[in-house]
Amino acid sequence: MGLIKICYTLNENKPYDFKVVLNKPILEKKHNKVDYTKIKSNTLEEEIRLFSKKLIESFDEKDLTNFYNNINSLEIILDQKYEGNANAYVANINKIFLEKKLAKETVFHELFHLASSVCKDNVTYCGFTQWSNGVRLGIGLTEGYTELLRERYFGHDNCGQAYEYDELFAELTEAIIGKEKMTKLYLNANLKGLIEELNKYSTKEEIMNFIAKTDFINTHKFKKPNYLEDRITTKMLIESYKSVKRYLLKTYLKKFLEEIKENKEDQLKSLEITTQFCNYLDNLTSNNIVVDKKTGKEVELLPPQEINKELAKATGNKKIKFYNV
Repeated sequence: MGLIKICYTLNENKPYDFKVVLNKPILEKKHNKVDYTKIKSNTLEEEIRLFSKKLIESFDEKDLTNFYNNINSLEIILDQKYEGNANAYVANINKIFLEKKLAKETVFHELFHLASSVCKDNVTYCGFTQWSNGVRLGIGLTEGYTELLRERYFGHDNCGQAYEYDELFAELTEAIIGKEKMTKLYLNANLKGLIEELNKYSTKEEIMNFIAKTDFINTHKFKKPNYLEDRITTKMLIESYKSVKRYLLKTYLKKFLEEIKENKEDQLKSLEITTQFCNYLDNLTSNNIVVDKKTGKEVELLPPQEINKELAKATGNKKIKFYNV
């Protein structure tokens, strides 16, 4: 893919150059079982056993290479921040840092990071994230999908609120790619595969812009910059939310129309596909209001009129509507 120019720094006039590393390293499995005696878990052995059991029961053995390679040398450190983060998995040293009072809740999120991480040739691969020399790509989708999996397999808790939009965008992306395939790509830290799947319905430039915008949202949604930066960041955050939702709408819409065309002789299948599309739009338009911190006004991210316009454009039917507005 080469050098991709992405505008997701605060200065929109200075695009950020990011060399996307797409070659997924293939590593052989070092272990084929979990040796709990080697794990330094700080009283969290019960949670680690539960996580390991659920993972082994739920996923294909061949997708657990990263998990097996990391779990037996894991060390968990309580109440010691890593670069300002109270809760983090650091792949290159294979350590989990946890805030003690929330450790039993947050450990599952960090263990999913462990299960989807590998380091090779000075590049860290974690879920859909790649980073090297302090520069990273794909953190928004990775954090969102990590939390989605944690909730799917270990239930809801109060910690997930920090990933509200990340999780929504990851779930909507999963609906485009498919649950089984998305999980497989995540556990194998295969960003290349994710891009290839999305490339069936959108261009690589659109995909990279989508990933960059989800990264910007993840990085800046809770930051409190100085006044000058705050005006710029607020504007860019709102535009990023809008851009991500537009991308997901257009991409799923293309998939939907292709599936309808392929199954036009099968009325039951067409009805199922249409129902899935309606459910997708309902999910896409959830969390559809953000507040502009500078003006205090509510901003609608994806108005019904815009959805109707995209639907009419994609189908070539100007009268078609999903919302009666």
